[in-house]
Amino acid sequence: MAVIAHHRMQVRRRLVAAFVGGLLCTGLLAPVPVRATPGAPTVPSAAAVRRAHAAAAAAAVALAHAHTDATSAQARLDALDTEVEQAVEAWNGARADADEAAAALTEAQADADVAQANARSAQNDVDRLAVASYQVGADLSGGLGEFAAVVDSAFRPGGITNLTDRMTQVGQVAADRRHGIDDALALRLLAAQAQAAAAQSSVDLAARESAVAAATDGVRALQASQQSEVVRLTARRDAAATVLAHARTATSTLESARAEALRRAAAARAAAARAAAAAVAARRALEHRASGGHPPSDTGGSPRAWPDGASTSTRAQRFGALAFAKTQLGKPYVAGEHGPDSYDCSGLTSAAYAQVGVAMIQYSQTQFARGLKIPVSALQPGDLVFFATDPSDWLTIHHVGIYAGGGQMVEAPHTGDHVKFQTIWQDELMAYGARP
Repeated sequence: MAVIAHHRMQVRRRLVAAFVGGLLCTGLLAPVPVRATPGAPTVPSAAAVRRAHAAAAAAAVALAHAHTDATSAQARLDALDTEVEQAVEAWNGARADADEAAAALTEAQADADVAQANARSAQNDVDRLAVASYQVGADLSGGLGEFAAVVDSAFRPGGITNLTDRMTQVGQVAADRRHGIDDALALRLLAAQAQAAAAQSSVDLAARESAVAAATDGVRALQASQQSEVVRLTARRDAAATVLAHARTATSTLESARAEALRRAAAARAAAARAAAAAVAARRALEHRASGGHPPSDTGGSPRAWPDGASTSTRAQRFGALAFAKTQLGKPYVAGEHGPDSYDCSGLTSAAYAQVGVAMIQYSQTQFARGLKIPVSALQPGDLVFFATDPSDWLTIHHVGIYAGGGQMVEAPHTGDHVKFQTIWQDELMAYGARP
């Protein structure tokens, strides 16, 4: 299991290292240029953004692996710390046992020395007593104690009659002496045994102390190695975190650059469309004035008169109609509907004006025909704007919205969409709007 775990850790390290190197080589960690040249926006491709996202995801995976490895190594180091403490405490216990055994050995040795001295003294008394038994006339008072005194008194004048009693006393003294000798010998034997046991205990404790010390050294060496591993894996985890941060920054920068470039491009297209529509509206306005209220000839070559119309609404009513239309934002487009839950284009405009007391037919061409014609350049909030397949022919009008100001309108666009704000600058915009 340890070999498998080590192999997995090595594979993860190689993956992290390869991933970091790959990001550095591909330049994903470098700042993303937004412009190649001054004034010329560079639009990062959608594929580049996807690659940046993939790189950030891979960096997150690599960081997770590195974090797992570092956490696992730290856990093993914590376990080794416990083992070191246990080994050191065992070594301390062995030292305490050795000290106690050494004290016991010293005491036993002292007891053995005393017993040995007593044994030697008793042996000397016995030896002298044996000699005195054959030398009755000798001076028996030379340090033989009670036994010598009894023998000596037996040979004094008048003492022979009590010889039997005296000899009984001598036997008793001899017996006591023998018990003393036996005790001395037993003490000597116990001292010898204690000394031997202490010596063996000393040898055993020395061996145990050596083994514990060796185990402690081994665990400490492993601990030092593991500490290095923890430091290395922690550094790798921090590096992976840095890579992830750079990858996410690169992704965000790419996305921002792409969004900004697309926004600018859309703004440029919208400006161009507004300019083109304004030019068309101005041209058509000139043509309309030059034709006396009639549009230029259509494709069939026959003139088509613009219908006259009039306005009956007040400024306040027009603002009120626009305000109502804004409250309907988000409601779905449904053909033929005029509220309150869904609308089509002319249904929205007729419902908005109905709220302020102005009746209109729910039909875009009729709304254009009956309203006062207002050039697009002079539109005011609440006026109606129209769109036709042929902007020069009002009978091709197919869509209407309420002008909201600033080139925007509120409209119900088409099936599948909803009431929303939209720019008026579109290809089919009529050069004139209508004021109900």
